[in-house]
Amino acid sequence: MALQPHRLNTRIILIVSCVLLVTGVTSGWLTARNQTNSLLAGMRANSTVMARNFAESCARYLLVQDYAELETFLLKSAELADIRRLQVCEPGGALIWDVEHSPDRPPSAKTGIARLTPPLSRTAEITTENNQLVIWQPIVAGNMLGWLRADFSLTAIHEAQARTWENNLLLAMAWVVCSAFLIVLVLRPFVRSIARLTAFSKQLDEHKGAQISVAGQPLEIVELGESLNEASIKLLSTERQILKEQERLRRSEENYRRLLDTIQEGIWVIDADAVTTFVNPRMAEILGYTTDEMIGRHLYSFMDEQGKQRADDSIERRKQGIKEQHDFEFIRKNGERIYTRLETGPIFDESGQYAGSIAAVADITERKQAEEEIRQLNEELEQRVTERTAELEVKNAELYKMNRLFVGRELRMVELKERIRELEGGR
Repeated sequence: MALQPHRLNTRIILIVSCVLLVTGVTSGWLTARNQTNSLLAGMRANSTVMARNFAESCARYLLVQDYAELETFLLKSAELADIRRLQVCEPGGALIWDVEHSPDRPPSAKTGIARLTPPLSRTAEITTENNQLVIWQPIVAGNMLGWLRADFSLTAIHEAQARTWENNLLLAMAWVVCSAFLIVLVLRPFVRSIARLTAFSKQLDEHKGAQISVAGQPLEIVELGESLNEASIKLLSTERQILKEQERLRRSEENYRRLLDTIQEGIWVIDADAVTTFVNPRMAEILGYTTDEMIGRHLYSFMDEQGKQRADDSIERRKQGIKEQHDFEFIRKNGERIYTRLETGPIFDESGQYAGSIAAVADITERKQAEEEIRQLNEELEQRVTERTAELEVKNAELYKMNRLFVGRELRMVELKERIRELEGGR
């Protein structure tokens, strides 16, 4: 895929050229093969007739044993263009005459003690050996007189096949070039239209809402252009909606920020690792830091060891989705301890996994101090009441004693008065 050209017209030209070239080569191969088969079939037929005629003539010479005339006949016959060799042997294979004909010299005859290997049957046979057509023709004149072996060259057939290949290849190349030229002429308007549409699509980001004219173009180009025009309008509409939404979000964020900046409670957000991700100015003020100083710091850095254990327990409850309110002690930047009232809740991501916690923090240090003062005053008051009660109990005991003495004294006075009356009455 990486070797394919990137442009459509080049790719089409390449594909069509390859198809045409393969078609031309295939056509040339088939034509050459058919022509070769046709020429070979014609040559086999003609050579068979020639070999039969040669055998009949040789039979006449062998009957009269006129070997000189047989030699002359073979030399004359070997002068034919396609004949490369004529051999005459006895039925057992003993060579009688051997005539060779090379393209660069005239035929020559020779005899010898060489032997041939004729066919076992007594019928003509045709074979192909060393790019030559070999015909074994029996020499018969009532009886079997011998064999004629005629070798015919196939060079002319192969040369004709090569010429056919060359002609078909040249025709295929010309066909490819002409077809490529015609394809270029046909595709040029479409390629230019596609190039215009491509340039238009690249500019849509900067020129949203722009339109491109596709009148008079083919249906596919018109549909593509209309789609790009619709996309341009939709992009413009979408951009306006996005700008409106961004403005709404900006105002909402400003209001949210203003609310967080002016609220009297501190807002504290931590992630799943208990690292501070957001605090409002009030939260930073409560602990004596700036917002930048608190962002990125771990929750543990604002509490003692006991507070860390309580924080771990609280985070575990947050992971279970539990919200709660509780009091908590923190250590300010200057080392002072402050008391706060926390309203905490968990934060979960889209997959339902715990992502952190958020807390509303109120500084209740003054209230705690007032409560401590009231508790101490109550203890002092209870002590003073206890002491006063003890004093009153002592005084009441003394009054009770004095009252008893007074009552006894009164009784004795009454008794004395009665005694005086009695004495006075006796007189």
